[in-house]
This record gives sequence, structure tokens and C-alpha cells, in this order.
Amino acid sequence: MTTVDQPACPIDLDALGSAFRHNPHPLLADVREGESVRRVVFHGMNAWVVTRYEDVRAAQVDPRLSADLNNAPAEVRALPWVAAPEALGIAASLANLDPPDHTRLRRMVNGGFTARRIDALRPHARSVAERVIAELLPLGRADIMADYAVPIASQVIMRLIGVTHRDSAEFHYQASALVSTDPADAARLPEALAWLQAYIVELLAAKRATPDDDLIGSLIHSDHDGDHLADGELRALTLLLLLAGFEATSSLIGSGMLALLTNPDQLSLLRANPSLMPGAVEEMLRFDGPSLMSLMKFAMEDLEIDGVLIPRGDPVFLSLSTANRDPRRFSCPESFDVTRAEGSHMGFGHGIHRCLGAPLARMATQTAFSVLLERCADIRLAVPASELVYRTSPALRGLKHLPVLFTSAA
Repeated sequence: MTTVDQPACPIDLDALGSAFRHNPHPLLADVREGESVRRVVFHGMNAWVVTRYEDVRAAQVDPRLSADLNNAPAEVRALPWVAAPEALGIAASLANLDPPDHTRLRRMVNGGFTARRIDALRPHARSVAERVIAELLPLGRADIMADYAVPIASQVIMRLIGVTHRDSAEFHYQASALVSTDPADAARLPEALAWLQAYIVELLAAKRATPDDDLIGSLIHSDHDGDHLADGELRALTLLLLLAGFEATSSLIGSGMLALLTNPDQLSLLRANPSLMPGAVEEMLRFDGPSLMSLMKFAMEDLEIDGVLIPRGDPVFLSLSTANRDPRRFSCPESFDVTRAEGSHMGFGHGIHRCLGAPLARMATQTAFSVLLERCADIRLAVPASELVYRTSPALRGLKHLPVLFTSAA
């Protein structure tokens, strides 16, 4: 393919503010259908965004694109939200490693997410959801995010890895600063870093003192042909698992609920046929999943994507959400359809960095919606959808609040 000139003027996504966060899909669709690889300003950095399905899918397995922050340019590593993991001593997490280091760590943690282990958590997830909704039903209203999605997501992941859920509210508050690029959160980032550092250190010390068969316990005592996880690797994995469990799963429940409420015909279909639930959750992931972009990658050499030359060292974001609406891959991609048979969306990514906790997020989300629809005769937005506010984060796109009204089922 002939290399075209690089676009002279980047699209400043930061300057678009809340309008872009509220609905990034039209602008990114325009990019996808035009110059599909574009320079952008995104969360304080000059980068590239890749938008077409085939290019995004291929880029996720391209060894010329590195996830390792050691390959990031100095100006990127200086950004507070990039520097934070290094300040915590957890930069070497699964999300920021390349093979062979990534291969080694992934092999050691994969056993914690087997189908058998996730299925064994399903009764606990249902018990949590039923307890939470029982407390909310007499009120007739709730914030789906704070009152329903976060408690379910947090208690399920904490049960899996072996953490008491009494810490969930404080952890969620502190961790939200770590994944945010909102200037309002910048002032509390040092405090959040100190709290998270102390929390993880104390947690691992307690687990070492009292061995258990939960996920953290198995990681502490894992032995793969004499290979053990170093302390920094354990801290990085523990925080990554907690963050993914809280943020990705709760964001998926929120965006999925909004998709159903703004497409009442699909909500009715799902109510009438609960067996559609697994496919409905896949459609939630495709249509408006929690990952707007992949985690950033860095060009290890000059490389060409769809005719555009990306210079060595440049940061690259892969727009998972835009690829998931590519008409070259999905029919009527802008429509939310719980009966959609097309698979192969990239809501959890693709390749070696595909979300480790995807099976857990699927199970927790299916359970949350099953219980909600069983216990509520009707559910509707308490405010216009245009008034909803999204958090400011580089990779995750999640609602801050989702106020709803509902009536208890008989």
C-alpha cells in the first residue's frame, strides 16, 4: 500500500471536553470512514488513533507495537496518570508488559480464571445482587452505578481474589483517582497513591501470614518449574485485578443498562426471553462497552497502518469502540440488537492483552441484569439521557451516575 502524507493537524479530543466523553462515536466514526489513522491529542499526549476493525484487530497482535512503558517517550512517561503506576512500583503489570515477561506472568495467573472457578462464583454473585436490589426496591429509585453496579462488581472480584468487601467503598474512591485524568482528581492523586500502596502491601502481608486457597493466596505460593512471582509483580497483579474487577465490570453494567433503557424494544425482548441474556451482554460490549480505547502502545519502528506512516516511538491508541461499530464487520452497527448473532467484537480486546477478567465480568453482568429484570416490573431513567455525565479516563468510558426509577415486581 502506498504511504500517504501524515495529517498535518491533529484532532484535539481533549478540547472537545464533555461533549466527546458523552458521545465519542460520531466523531470517531467520521475518522474511521475518512483517514482512518489520525493524529490526535488525547489525555495530554500527542498520539495516533487507529479506528477500522481489521486494522485494530491486527495491531493488537503486531509485535512492532509495544505495551511496555519503558518504550514510551519521556514526555508521555512524565504525565501524572502514566507516572502513577511507576510511582506505586507496579508499572510491570500484565497490561504494560511484552513477551516473554507477559507470557510468563499470564501463564501464572491464568489458572485463577478457569470456567470452573468462575461458575463456582455464580451463586455468590446472585446472592449479592439479590441482597442489593432488595435494599433498593422499597426506595423506588437508585443510582445504578453507585448503588448497584459497584457493589456487585466489587464483592464478586473481592470474593475471587480473597479480599474482604468492607474495604470496597474506600478502595473504589482511591482507585478512581488512579484511572482518572480529570483535573479535579489530580490534587488527590498523591494521597490516593499512598493509600493504595499501603493497602496492597498490608493485604499481601496478611495473605502471607495466613495462607488461603483464594486467588491471591495461590499467586503468593505459585510455583511454575521453580519460578515464583516477585513482590513487585504480586503488587502489580493484585492492583490490576482489583481495578479491572471494579472499573470494567461496573462500567459495563452501567452502559448496558443505559443501552436497554434507551432501546425499550430490546429491553422488552430480553424480558420476554431471558435466555437471550448471554448474547445481550455481548451486544452491550460491542455497542458501548467500557473500553473506548486500548491501553496505549508504542511503535518500536516506523510502521505503516492503512497507508499512514507511524514514526518509531510514537504512542498509538486502538479505538476498540469504533472498530466494534465498523460496518465492514457488523451489519447495522449503530443499532443495539440483543439478538445479534455476529460475534468477534473486541469489547475485551484481542490478542495477548485481551482482558484477563473477561469471564468474570461476563458472569457478573449477566447475573446483575437477570436479578434486576426479575425483581423490577419496570425501570426507567430518572433524568434525560443527555444529562448523564461520563468519567474522564484514557481507556475506560464509564458513567459517573445513572439515576433510575423502578417498580417492584409482584
